[in-house]
Amino acid sequence: MQDNTRIKMVIINTGIRFNPLEAALPDTNAPLDERQPGGLGIMMAHTLASRIDYQFHDQKNIITVFMEIKPDE
Repeated sequence: MQDNTRIKMVIINTGIRFNPLEAALPDTNAPLDERQPGGLGIMMAHTLASRIDYQFHDQKNIITVFMEIKPDE
């Protein structure tokens, strides 16, 4: 039996301050012509990640995404 594999991704940018943990998730049930653009990447990260951390330090957005990959059973 194999243990789960853990992945840690750190994304750093110097763009405007943006905390993805505070962003509203899109309503994927709404018709396309009524939706605002954006937000699907954040929704996907929330769905796939076991944990997401955010920091703003030295004028940088630092997002850390943790994922667990379970072996096939």
